[in-house]
Amino acid sequence: MKRMFLFAALAAVSAAGCGHALPPHLADPANNPPPECPKERFLSGVGVSSQDRGDAESRAQEALSKQLGDAISVETEEFSKLVAQNGVLESDRREILRVLHKPAQLSERVGRLVRVSPPVSSGGNLYVVACLEKRAASHAIKTNLASSLREFDSWAEQAERAFGANDRPAFSSAREHAARLVAEMSPELLQLRVLDGGGSGGLDGQVAARWQSIVDHATRMVSKVRFAVHLIPTERVQPYADRLSEVFIEALKGMGREVHLSEQCGSSKEDTYLLEVQADADDCAFGSLGYTCHALIDVGAVECSSGRRVTRAQLPRANLSGMDYHSADAALRNLVKNLEPAVVRKQLRTALAGEIPVD
Repeated sequence: MKRMFLFAALAAVSAAGCGHALPPHLADPANNPPPECPKERFLSGVGVSSQDRGDAESRAQEALSKQLGDAISVETEEFSKLVAQNGVLESDRREILRVLHKPAQLSERVGRLVRVSPPVSSGGNLYVVACLEKRAASHAIKTNLASSLREFDSWAEQAERAFGANDRPAFSSAREHAARLVAEMSPELLQLRVLDGGGSGGLDGQVAARWQSIVDHATRMVSKVRFAVHLIPTERVQPYADRLSEVFIEALKGMGREVHLSEQCGSSKEDTYLLEVQADADDCAFGSLGYTCHALIDVGAVECSSGRRVTRAQLPRANLSGMDYHSADAALRNLVKNLEPAVVRKQLRTALAGEIPVD
């Protein structure tokens, strides 16, 4: 019996046959929501088919989903600012935005709440209305999110405690778990923003505020990051070791980081990461221009407090073509000679920002 009264008028029109003019909400559904499903309380869609009732019902539900998707597209940019703003690590930002920009889909739980009217026949076509009560859909989504919300709150609390204790590994772990849950919940939180009217008082605003607190803590922790730089010695790089070390130290200092040259981490209270830098040249390959050699720089990071290898990345390489096999040394010399701290700083941001807080 639930909400069946909403479609009594449609049933009467259907019984009257096709001799009557279509009511406004069927003739022009974009500008005339069904009177039984007022826009303030319902999402609705009209399906038209010349085939059969099943096809008309499918089209009506597609139209309803499109209405939700159109409303979500309006809200996506604003919601993105709440959960993927400045201060979020790049890897978190990419995942959240990737999920947010997927097409909106009703969950199975919400889909079961859609009510479809009896068909109206006119001009050889069948017209069907699909309606979804916003309040019922909102309740279903919140029920579906309950478990994830509890887990998110738990990780947020752990991040808060770890920040207070200056326990960087525990904070990083809690932040990563919280970021994963924000990404997973974002599509449904965005739907709630549409269904409930959005704003900071809604569930989407509450999650965003708690996530912002974690991001703020992460930003403050970043300000305390200290790097030790270890230049891994190789025979080829030895003549250029001082220049290479100087460039990386200046690049990190330019990010506002404390940094010094060392072969290993100091105590966990002093150093946050050991940045391992290795420069070398590939074996040269013979081609139409003679030997072409590739000079490259590998950068790896080790978390000092745990000894865990956080990441490894390769900075853009330099190529040099020459006439003999010894061009490898020339390629490496050319790469190091032309390195600038500002360029390395930009490359480090790109190479490492998704894994460690370099900025």
